Amino acid sequence: MLRLTFTPSQRIEVLQRYLEAKCHDKDPKYFKSPGLAPTETEVLAAIGWSPSSTGETRNWEDEQWERQEVKEDLKSTMLKGANEWTSWVKSFEKNPEKALKK
Repeated sequence: MLRLTFTPSQRIEVLQRYLEAKCHDKDPKYFKSPGLAPTETEVLAAIGWSPSSTGETRNWEDEQWERQEVKEDLKSTMLKGANEWTSWVKSFEKNPEKALKK
């Protein structure tokens, strides 16, 4: 059994706004616009991500590739999250009691 404990963080608000923007893009009928959405670069900086190649022997090409891969992973993960939220909201609209059990 995995137990997760979450604590509030101002840094995570950037990630939240990014997800809100993806949800709004997916279905503006259900999700209001969060305003100016943060970029992937801003999200990664906010959560403290940095490339694995640091120090004096940096390989700029590898670092650029790694940044691009992480940005694509972030986009696809948040898109999946937006799809899940949209699906849940639509099922809640149809049957709130059933949706709350999920």
